[in-house]
Amino acid sequence: MAVESSATESSQDPAADDAVGGPIPLSETTVTAFIGRTQRGPINRAVRVRSYDEYRRVFGSHTSFSFLSYAVLHYFLSGGQIAVIVRVINRGTRASLSLPAGVGRLRLQARDPGSHELIRASVDYDDIERQSPHFNLALQRVARVGSSIVEDQEIYRNLSIDPGDENFVIDVLS
Repeated sequence: MAVESSATESSQDPAADDAVGGPIPLSETTVTAFIGRTQRGPINRAVRVRSYDEYRRVFGSHTSFSFLSYAVLHYFLSGGQIAVIVRVINRGTRASLSLPAGVGRLRLQARDPGSHELIRASVDYDDIERQSPHFNLALQRVARVGSSIVEDQEIYRNLSIDPGDENFVIDVLS
């Protein structure tokens, strides 16, 4: 049986050694871009994040329809420091609903199309004077359909649908 062996010396050119194999080391200036579908967030716009927690705050967590969040998680676990995320969607629309509020109706529309979030909205009149055109608005992100577990909540008090009012709902929510 014939066996051949060979040995090679490392070249003087470090780039040539990288071409042979092995990971390319990350430097402090390394920025990696990720493009894909996410649970939520701005669409077709590059957003810089510095941690997986920041990614989750802007784009949500793991989803069944995309592996992007796993790629970003492993990037940061492997020492990555800055990532640029671009969210893309397929034919998404913005969810909307209409609620009675004050003396009229409040139409809410999602900021971004294609979101897979579960948002619950309610209007109440706690601590609002009778016959007042004002109302309170509660927005809640829930864990899943039919869930009573609230992951995040925002409450806006004493709002109005009158554009001349200092608590005009569009100005407050913007």
